[in-house]
Amino acid sequence: MTTSSGAARPGARASRGRAGASVPKPDHPDDPTLVGRLNALLERIETPLTTYHLLLSTTIALTVFGLVMVMSAASIRTYTVFFAQLRFALIGAVLAFVASRIPTLWWKRMALPALLLAIALQALTHVPGLGVTVNGNRNWIRIGGQQLQPSEFAKLAIIVFGAAVLARKRHVIGQFWHALIPLVFPAAIVLLGLQLLGSDLGTGMVLLAIVAGMLFAAGVSSRLFVAAGALGAAAVAVMTLSSGNRMGRITAWAGDSCATNLDLCRQVMNGHYASPTAAGGASARARAGRSGAGCPSPPTTSSWRSSARSSACRAPCWCWPSSPCSASRATASCAAPTTSLCASAPPG
Repeated sequence: MTTSSGAARPGARASRGRAGASVPKPDHPDDPTLVGRLNALLERIETPLTTYHLLLSTTIALTVFGLVMVMSAASIRTYTVFFAQLRFALIGAVLAFVASRIPTLWWKRMALPALLLAIALQALTHVPGLGVTVNGNRNWIRIGGQQLQPSEFAKLAIIVFGAAVLARKRHVIGQFWHALIPLVFPAAIVLLGLQLLGSDLGTGMVLLAIVAGMLFAAGVSSRLFVAAGALGAAAVAVMTLSSGNRMGRITAWAGDSCATNLDLCRQVMNGHYASPTAAGGASARARAGRSGAGCPSPPTTSSWRSSARSSACRAPCWCWPSSPCSASRATASCAAPTTSLCASAPPG
């Protein structure tokens, strides 16, 4: 039924639709192939909450994986470190649940105050009596007997602030200056400067990665990333070459400085102990034995790991605190204590 002008009334269109006279065909008809079924599955799971569920599941998986790794490493001596990390993970889970219930409007209102608080806390690391230097990085503060790392709060603050800014500028994000101000400058630059002032290059690179990821997700032009990437790579190279601590870590990883710089190469040495079949593992143990330095403690529980069995039972010489390796033992068979432990352990 039509009106005098010939246009169909909405009710008439709806009735024809309900009667099945005009049913639109799907854009993608059923495809019996594997690719077609996969596309249909992806279309069904593509909902506004898909990204949220992916982030949530990835975060949970990484947290659980990290806890398992800490428990595996701590089980040789004590579970104290593991329980401390588990406590922090549970506290973080509770705080994350509370944060998920805060309305978006409140997050936008807290963005600028959170950024200013992060900058103030990061500046406290350079105040005498409050700032603490750890491994050459002045990125900690001690208040009331508790030692805190303000850069962890800075990462959260820059995410909240960046999300609020980019959401407000989503229609002009393609313009160069709108993409940079105020997220990159002054917010990220000020935080990065305070962190680099404390010689914490690693945390500064993480902060830059967070900002770059947010800008990329917001649709900023790739030309900006090319220019910023080249400038950032040059700055990282200069700061690495000008720092003895950073160059010492690189030398310990790629060179043979374990005999002269035990503190920097301790992690590398223990990695070789845990992987005796890896390239260079046996030679690294032999070098450590000849130097008489960096001997790790033996396993003290009956919970033998495959890496511990391999290192203790297959290495030419395993270092013990009571009897450090010497040049003569480096090529000899296992000493008596090691042999007895190896005999009682399951085959590796």
